Amino acid sequence: MLKMIHDLDNMLYPDYPDAFNIMNDAGAAAAVHDCQLKISVAEARAMIDEAIAKRPGWLDILIENGLDTDQFMAAYHQRLDHKVITPYPTLTQKFNELNGHADHVVLTHSNADWAGRAIDHIALRPWLPEERVLSWEHYKEWKSASTKGFEMAADLLRADPKDIVFADDSLRNLKTAKSMGMTTVWTSHGRVMPAAQAQNVDHVVENIEVFLGQQVNRFKKMALKP
Repeated sequence: MLKMIHDLDNMLYPDYPDAFNIMNDAGAAAAVHDCQLKISVAEARAMIDEAIAKRPGWLDILIENGLDTDQFMAAYHQRLDHKVITPYPTLTQKFNELNGHADHVVLTHSNADWAGRAIDHIALRPWLPEERVLSWEHYKEWKSASTKGFEMAADLLRADPKDIVFADDSLRNLKTAKSMGMTTVWTSHGRVMPAAQAQNVDHVVENIEVFLGQQVNRFKKMALKP
């Protein structure tokens, strides 16, 4: 049985057109209009752009300027439109072909509203019911810095970490999972992996369709064995 933890954003669906600007504009608007950050939207967007140039994420800079994390996460995701997502063309087929051979959990930094809308939109709800989606509200920790979310996901899967596969497009998150003994899958989306990160990655694939397709073929070969 394949016991698998999935990231959600840009992993169970491809990056969408102009995603960088859409997300950062939404973040700036949410910070100012919904969370009362005392600067203009243009200034908030400039702050986000500057933070991205210096470090991998931008939420920390907003928190440092007084935003409540939970309030911001809810407002930010509410401003995102799930209809901009184009699902992977054969992903639901891969999930269906793995019926009886795989057990899935999503572990995402997104909040429950966005995660639910995205999962419904990409038609994966039959395999990812609400109780199998660990969104930000459940664990409130960054996957790159804490094992808490992974531990909760392992409990849902009723599996030891060494028997779990974790797939993500973020090498920082894979490092945490690897430290727990999980098998790690990096969805590269055409990127080249830095040599320093190689020790944290067991499998490199272009996208999650490729990896799940490999698993479908593996179980088919096992079924053909005498």
